[in-house]
Amino acid sequence: VSGDEDLFQLVNDRVCVLKPSRAGSDGETICDAAKVKEILGVEPGQVVDWLALTGDPSDNIPGARPLPGKEPVLAKGEKKRSYIGPKGATDLIQQFGTLEKALENYEQVKKQSYRDALRDFRAEALLSRELATIRTDVPLKTSLDQLQIGSLNVEELTTLCQELGFTTLLREFLAEAPAPAEAAIESEELDSQPAIEAWLKSVEPSALLALSLSVEGDEGFAGRLTGLGLSDGKRVATMAVREFGDLLSALAPALGDPARKKAAHNSKLLQLLLAKHGTALAGVADDPMLYSYLLEPLASSHALADVVLRRQGRKISPSLAESASRTHQLSELLRPEIVREDLQQLYSEIELPLASVLAEVETAGIRIDAEILAQMSGEFDKELTTLTHQIYDLAGGAFDIDSPKQLGEILFERLKLPGGKRLKKSGQYSTDASVLESLAQTHDLPRKIIDYRTRAKLKSTYIDALPKFVQQGTGRLHTTFNQTVARTGRLSSSNPNLQNIPIGDEFGLRIRSAFVADPGCRLISADYSQIELRVLAHLSQDPRLIEAFVQNEDIHSRTATEIFGVPAGLQNHEHRRMAKAINYGVIYGLSAFGLAERTGTSRTEAQRYIDTYFERYSKVKEYLDGLVQEARTTGRVRTA
Repeated sequence: VSGDEDLFQLVNDRVCVLKPSRAGSDGETICDAAKVKEILGVEPGQVVDWLALTGDPSDNIPGARPLPGKEPVLAKGEKKRSYIGPKGATDLIQQFGTLEKALENYEQVKKQSYRDALRDFRAEALLSRELATIRTDVPLKTSLDQLQIGSLNVEELTTLCQELGFTTLLREFLAEAPAPAEAAIESEELDSQPAIEAWLKSVEPSALLALSLSVEGDEGFAGRLTGLGLSDGKRVATMAVREFGDLLSALAPALGDPARKKAAHNSKLLQLLLAKHGTALAGVADDPMLYSYLLEPLASSHALADVVLRRQGRKISPSLAESASRTHQLSELLRPEIVREDLQQLYSEIELPLASVLAEVETAGIRIDAEILAQMSGEFDKELTTLTHQIYDLAGGAFDIDSPKQLGEILFERLKLPGGKRLKKSGQYSTDASVLESLAQTHDLPRKIIDYRTRAKLKSTYIDALPKFVQQGTGRLHTTFNQTVARTGRLSSSNPNLQNIPIGDEFGLRIRSAFVADPGCRLISADYSQIELRVLAHLSQDPRLIEAFVQNEDIHSRTATEIFGVPAGLQNHEHRRMAKAINYGVIYGLSAFGLAERTGTSRTEAQRYIDTYFERYSKVKEYLDGLVQEARTTGRVRTA
């Protein structure tokens, strides 16, 4: 059972391949020899030869083409060489029967590109066949009886999955088998002020008070706090805020007391929601969500349930009582790790205080002038209508502009534009931005499509969407700043995303003009100048970089002088653009291929830029090489 067509080579009178259904297919397909020939155009016994010609990038099988990294460097303007694709491989196998005969008789092949590939990449094709061959002669001392699925050893599976980071598998295993027994979490419900006050008195003043919360609606400013859980590590209590909102007044002295240490998973959200009830939160010492983010920045989620799964190998129920108890446990579990990994200063001086700042920023929100956006919406409607008519005229008729399938057929079948490539999964032509930009150099229709898409996206994503996020009670936008999402430590923004509003063109500037200050106030813009390069200068201690910043030079102009030998007074916009691409590309590990794409130069020229950069800034080279060596030695890198 597999969707991998490489396995077609195993089909015979005793073996079929069952291809699972996928999007756009009619369902599962049982592939016998006849079906294999219908799909690929060759017999099962010829599949390996077929793969040897066409290759399989997902398995690093090159086919009859250069090995990865050995592709010829193209001169500027030189056309990329074409090789043998699936259709070509089918034609060649049908013509010659085997790979060897195709290689021996390459001169008989009519198509020039196929003929050249067979001649120039004989060794690669033979290697590809060896790589693509599924070995059926491996000695196995295993019987079918030994392969029967037994009962799950949840304890061993949990330990193994935690060690290897297989959280998805662990979640599936725990769903199939009951988790090992744990002591039941008993909690009492606090439904009156005297009950709350009595419970708090029973808690040692020095004990860590763990808090959990339940939210109705979004987990942000638009959410509503509906319940709180409390745990001192020994006892657990819960209270329903929705029904007993006034009870928060009984809890408020403890919540606002900085001397009473607290733990809260996502303390920012708790602080924000309590503030909506007029209740302050102080004394937060532990936030397991922030602990998890600092210890495992590559983890896909730092939600309480996911951290409990990864760290404790347990499923968590939706109860407030268990959430409070688990928050307490995680605090005690992860706090020593933070200290051991030398992350305490980063946590206590940056991440934890930042959570409070972000809660205040989200609570404050920002005003927008809806009239500016409404006016832009009307103008964009007119422009989109005009563009639609122009597109129909250029295309020779009406079609669904938002349909990639219909657009691809218009561009490459009706208009016969060059470079049409079908996507392997859907079978339709690719019409992404890079394809349209390339076609726009020779035809007006792709350019109009780009203009249409740009305006339509701006209209739907910002111009029409932003006013919908304005909260009736405040008349302002209240975005959520996500502190534990970006692996680099940066913040991200959602509901709405206010960090991706375009800048640098008239549309972006007009959208940004809709963000306004309250009467008597002003908006300010603050930005570090080339912060990454300043950090790099500090970490690498490169004297040239340090000197440039100490002298308050334009670092991109300085690099242009170093790389191109052009004095600052004689540089043009292109010199600085190229230098900026080099500065940021090189420090983030961009290859010659990637830099060539960004700068529009050849790979040879791009490699020369990289080599010259590292010659001029030799300490940067030493620092980056040192990071690679550290990663190989320790399995991790640190930047502070």
